[in-house]
Amino acid sequence: AEDGIRDAQESRGLGDVYKRQALREGIKQRLERMPEIMVVGEAGSGSELLAALHGKPSPDVLLLDIRMPNFDILEAIPLLRVHHPTTRILVVTAYDDSRNISQAIQGGVDGYLVKQEDMAIYAAAIRELAAGRTYFSQRVLGVALDKADVLRPSPRELEGLAWVVKDATTDESANRLGIAPRTVETHVKRACQKLGVTTRAAAVAKATQLGYIDALE
Repeated sequence: AEDGIRDAQESRGLGDVYKRQALREGIKQRLERMPEIMVVGEAGSGSELLAALHGKPSPDVLLLDIRMPNFDILEAIPLLRVHHPTTRILVVTAYDDSRNISQAIQGGVDGYLVKQEDMAIYAAAIRELAAGRTYFSQRVLGVALDKADVLRPSPRELEGLAWVVKDATTDESANRLGIAPRTVETHVKRACQKLGVTTRAAAVAKATQLGYIDALE
C-alpha cells in the first residue's frame, strides 16, 4: 500500500506500500498519531501505487512492502527513481535474511525495516530518510554492512567528509555547514561506518574512489 506522510513542520512526505489492508491501516493510523508526520496517500498493490503517484507531487519518503502480488518492488525501484528522484525509499518487510537485505540494498533502497519494529522506530526511520540520511534496523544493519560493498553516506555525512578533505577542523567544518561541531563528528563517524572503514583518512580515500566526494563539487 502506498501511504504518503507529510511532516507538518517541514512538509516531509511519505508513501507506504503494503499488500495487506489490515496491516496497512494499523500502521497508517499509528503513524498519523506521531508528531510531525502526516499520511498523504495509500495503495494496496503495485499498480495502485503507480496510479497514486502519477501526476502528483512526489512524497518525501515511500514505505514499500518488498513482497507485493504480481509486482517486483526491487525491479520497480529504478523506475520510481526516474520519475520521483527526490523520494527516499524505505523497505518494510518481515524478511530479515541476508539475501533479501542484499537485494534491497543493490536495488537502491535508502532504508530497511523489519515489520516487528516498534512504531517509534518506524517514525525515527521516516525522519532519518526525510532528512537525507539512511536507516537500517539494528537486526539487519550488520548483515547490510557485510553484504554491501558500502552503504552510501547521506549528503550531510559526505559534506562533513568534504571538509576533512580541505583540512578543515571540526569547528571550521561546523561553522561552514551551520551545525554543531558534535554533529559534524557524528556525520563523519557514520560515514566511516557506512564505508566500512575506521579512520577519517580511509573514509576520504574510499569516498573519493567511489566518486562520492567529487559529486559534491
